[in-house]
Amino acid sequence: MKIYVFGNLINNNDHFAPSLIPELSRQFPEIQFIHADPTENWWQGEKELVILDTVVGIDKVTAFNSLDAFQKQTMITPHDYDLFMDLQLMMKVGKVNKVKIIGIPQNSSRKTILRGIKKSLK
Repeated sequence: MKIYVFGNLINNNDHFAPSLIPELSRQFPEIQFIHADPTENWWQGEKELVILDTVVGIDKVTAFNSLDAFQKQTMITPHDYDLFMDLQLMMKVGKVNKVKIIGIPQNSSRKTILRGIKKSLK
């Protein structure tokens, strides 16, 4: 199984998910955790995606099985293109059938987040 991990290591509001990759890789050696960038060619052709990313507005690790749970944004310029828009497009054209997003909160303890991720992966 592959889990795509999104986040920016130099942005304090968005660095937490990729910082967990070494520890998650040790705890789940059967899973390949891939640090991905939504502005690059990150997708490797899977029909079912599992994604780990920071989600604004949640207070605990939450598994989302649909994009419908997220607030849609209006795209004004190409700079507004983000992971959500990428996933919407891939689903619309049939490249991806299913998306599971494991959302982690911006502010929580590392231990609590790791425990929540473990629970979401079972």
